[in-house]
Amino acid sequence: MKRIDLNGIWRMTGNGFDCTGTVPGSVYSFLLDAGLMEDPFYRDNELAALKLMHHDYTFTRNFTYHPSGSRVLLCCDGLDTLCTIVINGVEIAATKNMHRRYEFDVTTQLKDGENEIAVTCASP
Repeated sequence: MKRIDLNGIWRMTGNGFDCTGTVPGSVYSFLLDAGLMEDPFYRDNELAALKLMHHDYTFTRNFTYHPSGSRVLLCCDGLDTLCTIVINGVEIAATKNMHRRYEFDVTTQLKDGENEIAVTCASP
């Protein structure tokens, strides 16, 4: 079995933000690392941080894939509660539970060469 690790640098957009960060991560970690939000643990900054969760955010990245003849599973650990996963413009899944591991067969959605994955986290 071949493993393609999708951890690493992703792009996050939403709520007027457009920045890069590292997955595993979160909206907060992306914004903090990019200097786009104040420390939520300082004074009453937590109130401003909570307002960020009233918006949807999309995480995207490209990756290279070359078919090997084997089935390809997308394994997701720690997705936020309400997420939609899209590969190359095709919706793969919509999740509704944060406290579980997901696996999706994405063999037919992948193409030889460059592919794009997008995960949109909806506001709870």
